[in-house]
Amino acid sequence: MTRMTQHMTASARSLSAVALALVLSGCAVIHTPLPETVTPGAYPVQVDGQALQGEVRPGPTGLQITVVGARPIGGQEIRVTSAGGLRNDQGALAKKAARATCAAAGGQFREKAIGKYDRAGAWLFAGGCA
Repeated sequence: MTRMTQHMTASARSLSAVALALVLSGCAVIHTPLPETVTPGAYPVQVDGQALQGEVRPGPTGLQITVVGARPIGGQEIRVTSAGGLRNDQGALAKKAARATCAAAGGQFREKAIGKYDRAGAWLFAGGCA
């Protein structure tokens, strides 16, 4: 009987360790909805002396960088472009413009949101504004 109790206790400890590992790995992350304070729309912004156009709109779930890899992030999508279109190598400029656009829309920019270049001359930050 003592041996069975020890075996069950070891199994219970293993299960607890597995549950803890899942929680720490982010597999069991609970997302709390953020208050909707963001006003979708188009916002002209100035970054480094350059006129850019930002747009905040509902969009797909984005990705954010974490210490354990990319993880889903919810929020509004930010689209940034200019009159002549942006280039693929202008990601840093686009991120500054996305930050300014989100602030103009009344939201908070999610710094770890992963931006994506759109061949149409725009940068997209899905889930970047909440």
